[in-house]
Amino acid sequence: MSQKTKKASVLVVTAIVLGLILTIALSTSLVSILERKASVSSNISNVAYQKADTGIEKTLQLIKNNTDGKLSTVDIDGTCDGIIKYPDYKIELKDEDNALVTGCDTEVADIMLVKSTGLTGTNQRSVEVAVADEGESIFKKWYTDGYNQDEVYHAETDGIVTAYGSIGFIQGITDSSSTPTTIVNESWATLFSNIVHTSLSFPVIKGDYWKVHYSSNPGGCAGNCTTTIRWLQVGE
Repeated sequence: MSQKTKKASVLVVTAIVLGLILTIALSTSLVSILERKASVSSNISNVAYQKADTGIEKTLQLIKNNTDGKLSTVDIDGTCDGIIKYPDYKIELKDEDNALVTGCDTEVADIMLVKSTGLTGTNQRSVEVAVADEGESIFKKWYTDGYNQDEVYHAETDGIVTAYGSIGFIQGITDSSSTPTTIVNESWATLFSNIVHTSLSFPVIKGDYWKVHYSSNPGGCAGNCTTTIRWLQVGE
């Protein structure tokens, strides 16, 4: 092999090695750039998520601290359209059907979901949470008129019956039959005891029938031998 050929071979090998080194260097740089872009993108996404989470916390606090129970105390931008826009996030107030809750006089209790979208540049992250109904009582309303002893009533909802009367014997009766016979509670007081009234209460399942049976004491009554019956609605 001539000297000229040897020099040419060395140049080719050197070029190949330099090419490989350059390729490795460029690949490493590219990977580094991609990792940096991914890291920046992740950081921006996290910032958007944090903003969305802040929106959730602020809105839930508004719901908890509302003064008059109306949407206007939560949808504070004055539009009452179910959407509240802040510089860093957007809030959507939704009902049980996932529709926006609108109208300034709408009850805050209608808000079942809160969606918050955090905004950072062109990046968005959304968080949606259910609104816990912590303050609503299961007891709805007292009904005090129109109930008579030994009349059968049909329970349109769950409920509790209370009854009291003068000296005598009183029973709470309820079951699924239209002519209930199952005694679930009873109470009595005699003319010769120190107790001058008798009373009881008993639960009734929605759809069942119930009645209060009362009988006067054989030894006589202290006053009017009647009973007062009341119904307390439980749930819807």
